[in-house]
Amino acid sequence: ADYGNHDMSGGIDQFWLDGGLRISPAQQINFLQRLRDNKLPFLQRSMDIVKKVMVMTDSSDAVLRGKTGWGGQDGQDIGWFVGYVERGGQVYYFANCVQIASSELEKVERAIQFDQSRKGIALAILKDLQIFE
Repeated sequence: ADYGNHDMSGGIDQFWLDGGLRISPAQQINFLQRLRDNKLPFLQRSMDIVKKVMVMTDSSDAVLRGKTGWGGQDGQDIGWFVGYVERGGQVYYFANCVQIASSELEKVERAIQFDQSRKGIALAILKDLQIFE
């Protein structure tokens, strides 16, 4: 599927969390574009299911699809929120990656703030750009 650096070391259930897989925001967006355009090497039914599960908001004027992720590497916690908005015949892709030293998340309040920031930052930008309310 040409995803990130293609490194699946770390086990089938962990390679994307704390294994060898690395991906950039630009690569995330490229993957999302290919998913939306049905250009991934998967069954159409499978891609349709993924797109349906990704729907976070479906209003009369816009559909927001997104996915969060959270993993760690080298003493850092890395949080993701990626997705796209379909609105007025246009598609707007986004990939937000936030990082913090894992030691900073020992306090519950900081962990909650980090968790919420993944989506919060991206949604605030989409609102500011008048793409999604």
